[in-house]
Amino acid sequence: MASKFKKQQRQKRYAESGIVFTSAYLDQVERLTASALVSFKAELAGFTKLTSTFKELEKHKVLLTSLLSLADAQCPHEDFLTALDVYWRLLLLSNSRPLHRQILSVLTRLPRAYLSTAQDSLVTLLSSTACTVFATPAAALRPGVPAWASFVSFSGAVVSIISYSPSVSVLQ
Repeated sequence: MASKFKKQQRQKRYAESGIVFTSAYLDQVERLTASALVSFKAELAGFTKLTSTFKELEKHKVLLTSLLSLADAQCPHEDFLTALDVYWRLLLLSNSRPLHRQILSVLTRLPRAYLSTAQDSLVTLLSSTACTVFATPAAALRPGVPAWASFVSFSGAVVSIISYSPSVSVLQ
């Protein structure tokens, strides 16, 4: 009975809305054209069509497996970096916070040869995003949104990432 109640609570908390995928992000997914990335692109395209966080949590396992298969298949380094960049950008999208732990779990499951590459890729993404957020006038970042909203959104994502992934010591 208790597990049924807990499942209902989880469904209620997550079923409200999923990640808000921007058109820029969807364009990035469409630009994944390398032959090694075909299965990852298909899984990611399916992931972007989901409408609730609960469904995204379930589908993320398949997406993560697809990304890890790229590392296991020893795909070209540039293709793997491209896939990682698109994958890490999920962390910075609106309503993605319930998925942060699952998204960052890739760091614990990657082969050692790819771990430093993945961490460097994440740090680079966050650094470039921070430069954009702090250097661009707030009105140009998100028209119609208060000036502090972009800063708070980015800061919340970084705090969430650090709390879920202490292994990325460079961020701290």
